[in-house]
Amino acid sequence: RFWNLAPWAAILLVLVLDLGTNAKRYIRFYNWKDYYFENELTNFLRKDTDIYRVKVFGFQENLLLNQLVSNLLPFHRIPVVDPPAVSRLPTDYAKFFGYAKAHQIMRSDRYFDLFNVKYILSLQPFSDPYVNFTQVAEWNGIYVSRRDDFMPRAWLAPSANVIKEGEDAVLFATLHPALNLHKTVVLEEPPQAVPLHDSRLTAHPSEGGVDASHKIQPFGGPPNGTREPRVLPDQKSSKKMKGENRPSSLVSRPPPPTRSARIIRHEDNRIEVESFADTPAMLVLSEKWDPDWKAWLDGEPIKIYKANYLMRAVEAPPGKHTVLMEYRPSMRPFWISAISVAVFGLCGIAYALKPRLLNSTSVVSLK
Repeated sequence: RFWNLAPWAAILLVLVLDLGTNAKRYIRFYNWKDYYFENELTNFLRKDTDIYRVKVFGFQENLLLNQLVSNLLPFHRIPVVDPPAVSRLPTDYAKFFGYAKAHQIMRSDRYFDLFNVKYILSLQPFSDPYVNFTQVAEWNGIYVSRRDDFMPRAWLAPSANVIKEGEDAVLFATLHPALNLHKTVVLEEPPQAVPLHDSRLTAHPSEGGVDASHKIQPFGGPPNGTREPRVLPDQKSSKKMKGENRPSSLVSRPPPPTRSARIIRHEDNRIEVESFADTPAMLVLSEKWDPDWKAWLDGEPIKIYKANYLMRAVEAPPGKHTVLMEYRPSMRPFWISAISVAVFGLCGIAYALKPRLLNSTSVVSLK
């Protein structure tokens, strides 16, 4: 046997030697640790301890940006919005972006809020008419812009807008600029204790969505080409509010509601959130909804709602609570596969034993 394999082993050895000598000049050798770890941009982003996502513009035109999105950022577990490595877009994401593009209803601030975007990587200095981004770094022609008031990965919404008219109506309500994500979450079924939002949007998807004069261009294009006025934080103090000059003893203002949500543990298949609210609220997570996710409130199972068409939400009662979410896929596909393998195995065994059974029956019949 050895001498039969010897010629093939010799041929393989010659091919390896040939590749090692002739193709060596075409192979680029580098220290992978230096490539992945000694990177100023990823090290800069890793210093930020917040839970956030990065939006990249121009990765299709720039090889370095493409390497960042495809290799470097995933290696350092820095999540990127719509990475180019996705081979097949999920159905709900395709529906979401298809509806937004067809109706031109999603503004850039709604996009950045829904997907927890804090940093922008671009080939040119980035600016947006609806969101205030500040340039914080520049590395090898890549500009890094940061949003300080970014939407967190988890937040509490004190009211819910229940939409039962189908997917288009849910998408219309979720993407409409009039919706305040901080205060209202869009659900497809009513919650048990969270109050419902009583106001309804006037336009309806069957009427073409938003009026043509108010259609929104994607990613910050202001309607009708005019820049929308925006009050900067340092200009708010100069605005005179009604009742500001009256004595403070005569002004009756209710205390602001107290709500907070803090992620204390975040893993791929497990998320733990600590919430505190003075009234019932919906704990919303900018994480993809899936029926295989399960949730517990202080150790007791609770229902996960499909929120804002793509996300997950649970009811958070007043007080301080801990919400745990875990991904626990159903075992049904496993058992179906196991039964199929067992059936095919039994069929194979029966087919292999068939000649012996026939021979034994023929011997018995002769006797």
